[in-house]
Amino acid sequence: METTKILIVEDNGLVAEDYRDSLENFGYIVTSIVASGEESIIKAELDSPDAIVMDIHLRDKMDGIEAAEQISKLYNIPVIFLSAFHDRELLKRAGQIGSYGYLIKPFDEHELYATIEMALYKTRAEQERKVLENRLRRLQKTESLQVMAGSIAHSFNNILQSGLIHIDLALEELPPNSDVQEYMEGTRASITRAAELSKVMLSYLGHTERRPRSLDLTEIILSRIESSQDDFPALNFSHNLKHNDTLILADIEQIDQLIQNTLSNAIESLGDDVGTIVLNTNVSHFDENYLKATYLHDDLSEGEYLVFEISDTGCGMDDDTIANMFDPFFSTKFTGRGLGLAIVQGVVKSHKAAIEVESVPGKGTTVKFLFPVLVDDVPDDKTNSESDYLIG
Repeated sequence: METTKILIVEDNGLVAEDYRDSLENFGYIVTSIVASGEESIIKAELDSPDAIVMDIHLRDKMDGIEAAEQISKLYNIPVIFLSAFHDRELLKRAGQIGSYGYLIKPFDEHELYATIEMALYKTRAEQERKVLENRLRRLQKTESLQVMAGSIAHSFNNILQSGLIHIDLALEELPPNSDVQEYMEGTRASITRAAELSKVMLSYLGHTERRPRSLDLTEIILSRIESSQDDFPALNFSHNLKHNDTLILADIEQIDQLIQNTLSNAIESLGDDVGTIVLNTNVSHFDENYLKATYLHDDLSEGEYLVFEISDTGCGMDDDTIANMFDPFFSTKFTGRGLGLAIVQGVVKSHKAAIEVESVPGKGTTVKFLFPVLVDDVPDDKTNSESDYLIG
């Protein structure tokens, strides 16, 4: 169990040391003791405490409530207020900034312990609530986009089928060597390209037909690295791929498309700079709490997962870009791009996998794919089922 770190803000040195002794007796780590609101803001950043015990009445112009307000905005650290006065105005001000506790001096050390634990519990609950809210927003956005994409795809298919039938009938009626035939063939080619858009939408939905079989992901990755090195000889490619006979149940064409599209996005992020792209695989055990924090986790179960990472040293992304990067037609470059990662999302969803994205603007991006590990090899025609995965 990780030890909780506490910052003490108290301008009476003897009292502060007494607080330190009590907190350390309860197993906490006291990171620092400071006597002013300004110092508490600085230490909140430097120490990153889990909670702050803050006297309201301090020596300098900034009182504890003012300091706590800034700390809350900047670092979201819970603050427990201490005061020798039971003042309604102080209580009101403390409540307005979201107080996590208010103790009147003198108090029993067990009261302090209980208040800190409740503050920590409240903070964890708030963090979990935000994670769930973000997850719900992602699911709602995904659902609405799926409805839109499905409607477009089905409408396109109906229109395209009708158009192709009429073109075929028209071609049958044309005399041999007719000049019109060239135009009709051009029209047929345009309709075929439009059909590709419908296919992209269905891929985003994860509704494309899969032919799953047991795959060694390493072999597919190596093939893509070789192809990319031929196409982009100036780029630096490196890899650390685990040849440990770990298999996943997957459609080889869709997995190859996932690698190709993600790799293309990484290469594009490098721009004209000579950069580095690193591809890694490893096997890790993840519990349900970890998986719930991933993108598109779809209620995955605890178990062993093959982790495939593509890292680049490119331009990186901010949080807003990460939140939209898998949306159809989203692009930071120019109009008409952005379908590649939408297809990636569809592939991940259809394979009951998950995605993690870590990125820092100006420093690069790492995209991780988590695929459930296959317990036993299966025939090529075996369909996907829960029993094929190592779970629990």
